[in-house]
Amino acid sequence: TPPDEKDGVLVKVMSYNIYSGQKAYSGKKGMEAIAQVIKKINPDLAGLQEFETKTNKVGKADIIALMKEVTGMPYAFFVKTRDVDGGEYGNLILSKYPISDEVNYDLPRIETVEDVHPRSMGVVKTEKDGKGFYFGVTHLSHVGNETNRINQTTTIIEKTKGLDEPMILTGDFNALADSGPMKILYERFEIGCLNGNYGLTTGTPVPVKAIDFVLYTPDEGMSPKAYDVYYDAYVESDHFPVCLLYTSPSPRDKRQS
Repeated sequence: TPPDEKDGVLVKVMSYNIYSGQKAYSGKKGMEAIAQVIKKINPDLAGLQEFETKTNKVGKADIIALMKEVTGMPYAFFVKTRDVDGGEYGNLILSKYPISDEVNYDLPRIETVEDVHPRSMGVVKTEKDGKGFYFGVTHLSHVGNETNRINQTTTIIEKTKGLDEPMILTGDFNALADSGPMKILYERFEIGCLNGNYGLTTGTPVPVKAIDFVLYTPDEGMSPKAYDVYYDAYVESDHFPVCLLYTSPSPRDKRQS
């Protein structure tokens, strides 16, 4: 018998391309503004893209420590892709719950004049109320090179197919929902939205397209309850945050069924 929804484990996650906090302000203050947005949304886990720490742009500040402190999310995994501007750049996973099994997967890329930056996917394992799951963050190649994005999403499917728990994947996919790269991900993942309503995510203050998504594997009865683009945050970045609230049957229910 399906477990009663109220007995399920409710998990809130978000994806946010933060543009290194450059949009609204400059330097450290911009990153503080980003942290305040995360704190307001109050997710269990967050996947951030275009994250940098200890660079000259942020006044050499330890932005991972800043994020933990302001958001109240004590666990973090920095998914570094490169050194830049005296510090480091990549993606960041923040979590309210302890994380383990942290992996940073390099994603394939044919370097072109437009596509010069390395890409990766970070994955961690965590659990809430006894319910284990994986959480990932990625930022795929932009501009022009569809081949790179297709190779990258193919790699994501390969690297995640053996996981022993459901997975949530956050990211700036630099691809529209009905594009070739995204269709590869749909072999295993679904966008966590309801009735196909995922919302436009990039171009602030007025969004023009959706390329940021929260995906989930529909394993073990995981089901979306709400999926929202947070349009209140229209000055902090050039992207809007995307949030997914979903339920997963609790372990107790699973044993009884």
